[in-house]
Amino acid sequence: MVAPSTICDPNIARCVPRPEAYLTRAFRSVESLPERLNVPFSPKSKTPGMGGASRVIRSPRQSAERIESLDELADSQRNDFVQTLADILTMEAWQADGLIAEYPEDSVDIRNAFVLDIAEHGEHTREWRSNTMALLPLQYWVPTDAQGCPHFVDDNPYASLKYLSHRETQNKKALQSLTNRRALHRALTERLPEAARARYAPLLDWDQERPARGTTQQAVCYPYLTDMRLSHLLYAVELMFDWEYGIAELTRRPAGLRPDQPTPPSLVRGLAETAASRVQAHMAMWNITDLVGWTQWDMGVEVAGELHTEPGDIGQRGHLVLWVLCSLTANRELLERSRLRALADIGAQANCTLLEALNRNGIEMAPEPGDYAYDLPGIRAILLKWFGPGGVLAGDPVLPLPLKGQDLEVVLAQAENIQDQYIHSRGHLSPDQYRSDYDRFLFALAVTACHVAKIKLPDEFLAGKQKPVIPARNLGERRMELVSPEALELMKAMYGQLLYGNEGTRLDASGVQQYAENFRLRHAHLQELLFNMFKRLSPSQLLHFDGVMMRMTNMNESGLEQENREATSRADRRTRFQLALAFYYQVPG
Repeated sequence: MVAPSTICDPNIARCVPRPEAYLTRAFRSVESLPERLNVPFSPKSKTPGMGGASRVIRSPRQSAERIESLDELADSQRNDFVQTLADILTMEAWQADGLIAEYPEDSVDIRNAFVLDIAEHGEHTREWRSNTMALLPLQYWVPTDAQGCPHFVDDNPYASLKYLSHRETQNKKALQSLTNRRALHRALTERLPEAARARYAPLLDWDQERPARGTTQQAVCYPYLTDMRLSHLLYAVELMFDWEYGIAELTRRPAGLRPDQPTPPSLVRGLAETAASRVQAHMAMWNITDLVGWTQWDMGVEVAGELHTEPGDIGQRGHLVLWVLCSLTANRELLERSRLRALADIGAQANCTLLEALNRNGIEMAPEPGDYAYDLPGIRAILLKWFGPGGVLAGDPVLPLPLKGQDLEVVLAQAENIQDQYIHSRGHLSPDQYRSDYDRFLFALAVTACHVAKIKLPDEFLAGKQKPVIPARNLGERRMELVSPEALELMKAMYGQLLYGNEGTRLDASGVQQYAENFRLRHAHLQELLFNMFKRLSPSQLLHFDGVMMRMTNMNESGLEQENREATSRADRRTRFQLALAFYYQVPG
């Protein structure tokens, strides 16, 4: 098996390149970047598992009259507004009440936007609180089990990947949900003073739709609903965390450990802590925060610009509206990551169930790639031997369900679909590392695990409805089509667990479980970093960070040949930020 040169985290939905893979080639230009970038993808029930219905969240009734003061509201209406504001900002209701007292004009603007303006711009907006991924109640921001470890977003009814669904969907509920998030954005931005709206346009403008690249369904990642441009900065912080984790991992892996051997689980917590603290140190060196720190990779004043003084928007008209808008962007990212973590947990359970069944029946390793042909006929043969009628698991007391009829061809087709999607998303930095025939076999194993365990996931838009991960037999040839975003992300995570949870071709359930548990902790460190930056820093600090990233981007592009410079400068900001950071982390200290 070819040793991967990336460190994959299925919960975080990206792979960070090992630093040595890039020491000789800097992805400074869009011309040298792999074709398709991933978009940040992050249960609907409190208890993750093989299924589970999502509960419906009803919005409170509100007076549909414009008000000039919150004193005009009945107590119940005011309490509803206070709680909604608290849930968006992820704080206690008494804290939100204090902000309302501090910003009375902003509070009236926000209330009128919630009750009146969103209805003007959206469709059937009464349920906007539950279907726009706007709320992240404090009760779901919880500490991890380990003492002294970070907080993360727990399973909750708001978490979803629905905005990763096809824009072309004919589902009426889906279209309303997608429309109403943008309507909420418009309702709030129109309430900002004109000067504030102009100043914060780099953060608050709605990102332009980007057509998906590629010519086939399999070659294109799912389209997704774009969001405020602030989401580009969240993406930049995620990339920085991944780079820092990879650098720390490279220096701390025990000597003599082969590249295909996973990093010892005991190191994961320290690596994640180091990555988060180094990103925080960057923010301090760039004068975004007042933390004291230093990292060898910093360019210091070259990108930091002027010293960031006390945030000037605090106490001014529009500040609370700005804070709400920033929280809306962060909440979507954190809620999507919460769902990704829950899917990874479901995937780990399915993987372990399958591997335990194989282990019970005497199979603890797959054949070595050098000894077995993992081409399509070879994969078909081994799947039939293990999971077909009369196969190794035919008499297993837990997983007796065989692959029969069209099932095997569906598994092979979906494995190909998911491998292509993985290469163009999580594996886009080192796509060749995931193209091998043995990798295709691991994807097929993940699909098989979902099939034999009859995994179902809640519908992204229809409360109470569930869909099987692997389409039902009565769908015929439609079973070969690309699965839903949640099913896709589930099986991507399962592949990562199978690949990195064991050494070589071992198929040990305990290794997969240990891998999944440790990467939950890494995921929590990243979530806490994003939460503290994008929900607790002042909007003016985030605007300063945007300026830092644009200066870094311009510095990167200034060193390119004219043709590449022009092509890269026309790319979207997410791509430009990624290229700038890839170059930045290769600059010697």
